[in-house]
Amino acid sequence: METRFMPSDTQPPATAPATGQWNPDQIFPVLRHRERRRYLSLMAANGRPYLAYDLDTTKYKRLNSTLKHLAMMCEAGLLVSAPDPKDGRRTLYTLAPSVPVKKATEGGTVIDFGFALLRSDGAEPQAKAQASGGWKPDEIFSILALPPRRRVLFAMAHGKAATATAMEGASKMRLDATLKHLTALRKAGMLLTSPDPTDARQTLYRLAPSVPVTKTPEGGTVIDFGFCLLRL
Repeated sequence: METRFMPSDTQPPATAPATGQWNPDQIFPVLRHRERRRYLSLMAANGRPYLAYDLDTTKYKRLNSTLKHLAMMCEAGLLVSAPDPKDGRRTLYTLAPSVPVKKATEGGTVIDFGFALLRSDGAEPQAKAQASGGWKPDEIFSILALPPRRRVLFAMAHGKAATATAMEGASKMRLDATLKHLTALRKAGMLLTSPDPTDARQTLYRLAPSVPVTKTPEGGTVIDFGFCLLRL
C-alpha cells in the first residue's frame, strides 16, 4: 500500500515559513544527503538532543563526516548545538525550535516548511521510504536541490507539453543548460518526450503520468511522493 498524505495535512501552515525563514534553495540541498535526512528524522520523531557519536552508525569511523553534516544543518537553521551539561567537551545537537514539526493525520510526524511537507519516516534512508510508487528519496531530493530542475518540474506540473526553447524561461538558464536539466528529469522518469507535431525538428517534453500531481481540497496543486509533498 502506497503512503500518501491525507487532505488535512496539505493545508498550508497559518504562518507559511516559505515567506519567512525557510528557503527551498537552502533546505533541499540539506535533504539531498540521506544521512542528513536520517538525522532530521530522528530528531523530529524523538524530540531529544543527540551527540554526534550517537548519530554515527559506524561509531567513530565516519565521525568527521557526521560532524560536517551536522554543521551544514546548523548553518541552514535546522539544528542548534550546545555543550553537553554532563561533559562540556562534548556537543549536543537538537532540532531548532523554529523547525515546524506537527502530527500527521494518520500518525507519525511531518515537518512543514510551507513549500514542502516532509514525513519524518520519509526522511530516513531509502530502504525505509520506497513504498511510494517507486520514487526514490535520493533521486527526488537530488533533483529538488537544483533550482533550475525544480523550476522546470513545477512549470511542467502546471502546464502543457513544451519545447526546450519554451522552457528556457522556467529554468532561467541558457538553452544548452536547459536541455541538460530536461534530460536529467527524463532519465529520472519524471518527463516524457515526443516529436513536436508542428515541427518535427523539435522535441516536446511533458510530465510523466506517474508523477503524482493532485489538487488539494482548497484548490491548490501538490506533488505527493509519499515521503515528501511539494506545494506548487
